[in-house]
Amino acid sequence: MYIDRRAQKTIMALNESFIGLLKEKPLGRITVKEVCEKADIYRSTYYRHFTDPHDHALSMLRAILYDAKDCIVSHTERIDILDGTKKFCRTFYDNKEAYLVLRDSIHANEYSDMVEEIFKWRFLPFLGIKSGYFDSESEEYMFNYTMNAAQSVIANWLKNDSERITPEKMAEFLHKTVFSILTVDERVA
Repeated sequence: MYIDRRAQKTIMALNESFIGLLKEKPLGRITVKEVCEKADIYRSTYYRHFTDPHDHALSMLRAILYDAKDCIVSHTERIDILDGTKKFCRTFYDNKEAYLVLRDSIHANEYSDMVEEIFKWRFLPFLGIKSGYFDSESEEYMFNYTMNAAQSVIANWLKNDSERITPEKMAEFLHKTVFSILTVDERVA
């Protein structure tokens, strides 16, 4: 979907205003009026893009997660997964402030559902089902285990160590540990 430059600038202003307010108070206490006043944008313009602050938070978080997913979509070969993981980590690093504030502002179940919706189809083919390593009943558990581990590691890294550990080093760690579960092949079985 194409969005013209003027609309992109408007959305950026609304997003910056919104993140600034989320740092100051919880999502449930933020009003459309406050976001618009801080961004110097009319409320009617806000409603062209978002229905309310909750929708705004979900929309922004979904955009970050889709950007992260897009980093790994084209990396289907086993050798390319590390390169995709580096781009994946770079996306979270580049959106660190917004990601952490947004992730902490929405209900945990909504966040988990969003991660599942965006990433599950991408990772399921790598669970080793074809090689017989995991049975089909274990597929759901392996996906949940891996995604929860990755999310926890990424959030901890962004909050505590992102100045010390580069996105590339974090990607190597995720590739060797968490994501290695997803790349089981016949040699392991």
